[in-house]
Amino acid sequence: MPKVALYSMSGEQVGEVDLKEEVFGVPVHRQAMHDAVVAHLARRRRGTHDTKTRAEVTGSGRKPWRQKGTGRARAFFQSGDRRNQSTGQFNNGSAQDQRNG
Repeated sequence: MPKVALYSMSGEQVGEVDLKEEVFGVPVHRQAMHDAVVAHLARRRRGTHDTKTRAEVTGSGRKPWRQKGTGRARAFFQSGDRRNQSTGQFNNGSAQDQRNG
């Protein structure tokens, strides 16, 4: 049977402990041990990570409606501070912005 040294809280050896042969006398399977440690660490994580859904993403890049046939104006920028297309107010720092105040 394998034997392991037994230490006190102060760090001095106080004896030996016999370990069971069927548990500690077998060869170590490194991949199984690695998988067990990785699984344990994964269960300890909080798991608050998340990916954004289509509704949460800003500016999907898709046209909000088609170019012709709806009776609406052409779809222009629909994101961020460029949303005021109908009033002609652009807020992107262009020369037109600076002339209009």
